[in-house]
Amino acid sequence: MLAPVVEIYVVWHPGDRSGPKIAERVSAHFRGGVGTGLISNPVETYIRSAGFRGPGDIPRSIPFPGGPGSRRPERGHFTVVVPVLDDEWIVAAEDTSGPWHAYARAIADAWADSPRHVGVFPVSTVKPGDRPTALESLFPQQRIGVPRTPEGAAPEPWSQALCRELAQGIAQLVAADQDGRLQVFVSHTRQTRTPDDPVGPGALVDLVMSVIGRTRVHAFLDAVSLQPGEDFAQRLYENAGRGAFLAVVTDLYSTRHWCLEELWTAKREGIPIVMLDALTHGEERASSLAGNARRVRVCMLEGGWSEPDVFRGVNLLVDDYLSYALWRHQSTSLRRYIDESTTRMSFHPPEAETLTAELKKHTQTATAPSTTHRFSVLHAGAPVRPTEAAQLRDVASLRGLVFESMTPQQFVALDRDRMRENGGTYMSDVLPTDALKGMRIGISVATSADLDRLGLAEIQFRTVLGELAQLVVTAGGKLAYGGNLRQDGYTLFLIEQMRTYAPSSRPLLNCLAWTEHRRLPLSELDLHREQFGRYGEIVCLSVDGEPVDPAADRGEAPVPATDPEIRHRALTGMRRYVMRHVDAHLLLGGKRGGFLGSLPGLVEEALLALEAGLPVYLAAGYGGVTSEIAKTLGLTGVPEVPHPSDATPPDPRFLDGLERLRALTDAPTWTGLHNGLTDEENQQLAGSHYPQEIAALASRGLGRLRQST
Repeated sequence: MLAPVVEIYVVWHPGDRSGPKIAERVSAHFRGGVGTGLISNPVETYIRSAGFRGPGDIPRSIPFPGGPGSRRPERGHFTVVVPVLDDEWIVAAEDTSGPWHAYARAIADAWADSPRHVGVFPVSTVKPGDRPTALESLFPQQRIGVPRTPEGAAPEPWSQALCRELAQGIAQLVAADQDGRLQVFVSHTRQTRTPDDPVGPGALVDLVMSVIGRTRVHAFLDAVSLQPGEDFAQRLYENAGRGAFLAVVTDLYSTRHWCLEELWTAKREGIPIVMLDALTHGEERASSLAGNARRVRVCMLEGGWSEPDVFRGVNLLVDDYLSYALWRHQSTSLRRYIDESTTRMSFHPPEAETLTAELKKHTQTATAPSTTHRFSVLHAGAPVRPTEAAQLRDVASLRGLVFESMTPQQFVALDRDRMRENGGTYMSDVLPTDALKGMRIGISVATSADLDRLGLAEIQFRTVLGELAQLVVTAGGKLAYGGNLRQDGYTLFLIEQMRTYAPSSRPLLNCLAWTEHRRLPLSELDLHREQFGRYGEIVCLSVDGEPVDPAADRGEAPVPATDPEIRHRALTGMRRYVMRHVDAHLLLGGKRGGFLGSLPGLVEEALLALEAGLPVYLAAGYGGVTSEIAKTLGLTGVPEVPHPSDATPPDPRFLDGLERLRALTDAPTWTGLHNGLTDEENQQLAGSHYPQEIAALASRGLGRLRQST
């Protein structure tokens, strides 16, 4: 696994209402668009607000690279802090001997000590006063998220400016030794406005330059950037191949020699490309060079071209530039595992034009005939589609070569043994196709009350589930989960993952306890079965955990069970049924109190799994009852949360469950978790909060178990 390159921490005082909105926007933007993937998400986002030891305390400290509490060395990793400067933190920080001033000071000192690896991008939600406050003095950096709106223009949404400027700032931090400030090359036809066409292509270029001028991006436009006497062609080639490339595609764009030369230069150099699609009458013939590029449609409105569309294109290009900077950073780690005489690295997926150029270069630079007759391109992004891959293989075959394209996840799967031998930093093996065929993995998950104090968010909690689901089903395995069918629950989230990644063979088994299916109308159960379709199966269970017809002895209306003893039996019966139908079990989160069964759900499932001799994986980095289970079983590295709010006072049933687990480990027959992981790897799994690392470690153990059978 490629570990995250950048960790973003959004920090705010719990009394400031703007913090949660900013954190949600930042988290959604970076987890939803930039660098996402099965093996590696180069950007992780975290929060710091809730008091670590309880209300009134400051948040958990930030583990800066190379500092206390960090698992990452300083070199090659970056920590980004987004402090939200609002009234309550400003007031609290005026006490220069107080904890909130000290917390801000620690961030400022980390930036001063390591400006190459720590970035601070403050967001201010209040008007500046006549003099800087103590907090503002600690954070003198340029504020982000302040739209620059010319007089008479419509204001840009603050959240849009916030995410663009943060993405640009992070990209420039990561690429500081390579590019510095982001430059966008604007490629366009030389059509200007005329009295007969006041809103033609020239007007669009003017709007593009106006929009870029309202950002902190630097633009290269030949009409204003080329100086008198400069070599026109040379300067165009130099600038079209660096930074990022924005093509203003109007009707005549594909007919212009210089436009296509500029586009080809950007393609050849592999930089980010976004096409602003502004066709009005249409093209006679589009250029094949425009393939594989991101496109944004720019609409013609009654008063002229759509400014929001242009902003969308520029913002997308900034995001792509961040992905590009992160890819170049990660590719340095990958290079030591490849044979550069037969493998090329590329940000863009290969296509016929770029592959032809690479093959030509390969032929010219090869010092000896290849003994393997293979040629590969390792690229960022999604895998090449089958039809495109077939065309690329045909092109390579003309030179007598066997061609393959690979994403980093495919590469790790192919070369995992060699990487381990070389002492690589990859956390795990992406499981090959059918590596888990015939295996079903049980998942026990419930919300953890510790998330906010650990500085984690619900979106990361779900990401762990998503990553694990992807790894298991793409390796031919199946999943089992005993959950409810609420719209905001984990069951429906898992079904969405199945729709995206799984085959049409109902890989998800969802087990409904007696009390769960009896409280639903029969028509709602039928609706859920239809929703699951070919991706999941719903099994309704009796009070003692045996499959039953949910329509037996009842009509359409719900028949909720109110007897606590029935609820206890039904939940235990459901958990026993799950354990009889899985080959391994993973636990995440869980409640210490307020549970409905005779024991906390995850404690009972851990007991049942261990008593049945099933391999168990404990992902305790998100706190909750899983962390208590891990500590009881002797795992170290579990994050400590002082005075958990959902364990005061401790529920006797919770303490009884832990005592039963402790008795298991004290018995002479106890020999460990038997989950395919070493003791060191189990400690690592217990302490990790990286979704990709958790999923990768679990998949490593599953793969070893499968190989040993």
